[in-house]
Amino acid sequence: MPVIPRILYVDDDVDNCEMMKYWIREECGYDIAIAMDGKEALEMIGKEYFDLFLLDYCLPDTTGIRLCENIRSLYPEAPIALYSALDREIDKERAIAAGATSYIVKPEELDQIKPFLNRYLSLPIPVNRSREMPTAAEPSSKGVHRGRTRASGIV
Repeated sequence: MPVIPRILYVDDDVDNCEMMKYWIREECGYDIAIAMDGKEALEMIGKEYFDLFLLDYCLPDTTGIRLCENIRSLYPEAPIALYSALDREIDKERAIAAGATSYIVKPEELDQIKPFLNRYLSLPIPVNRSREMPTAAEPSSKGVHRGRTRASGIV
């Protein structure tokens, strides 16, 4: 049986989360988990395996940039896209410098998400996902934080 790739989408807007959950499952055929802030995302990453990450730039407890840095330290090869309403060139540059694979402006560039997902999730998916899961700490305003936490929270 084929392994369905898992995506973690992090956004504090409930409507965006519901739309993405439906769209990614129904239109793209991928599995998706939702986190509403950086802390919840890092707790989920400490418990579950994800193949790709979509992050909002502005979160209530951190920024998508800081979260990207944390994820990149745990998943050095994983595709990470910031999906944000911020359309300034400096924001895109910061995201790429933090380790993002791509920067997609919402909602105008929603049509770019499916090709991004398909491009990166068409690569071989690890069959053995029971390896020790990466763990993370709460988002830090002081940069990358490499501690460990475990908790629950899948939507």
